Amino acid sequence: TATPRAIHRKHHDTKTRHRNIKTRHRNTRSDISAQHQEAQHLAEVTIRG
Repeated sequence: TATPRAIHRKHHDTKTRHRNIKTRHRNTRSDISAQHQEAQHLAEVTIRG
């Protein structure tokens, strides 16, 4: 039997996933730039270390 809490959690997961998809779609360009900066930072740390 599904408890109300489990049902609520499933519903919440669905809502969260949907919001994340929308946000990701809107922020694709800034995500790429952030990933690029992070990669650059990791490279610098690796070179220095």
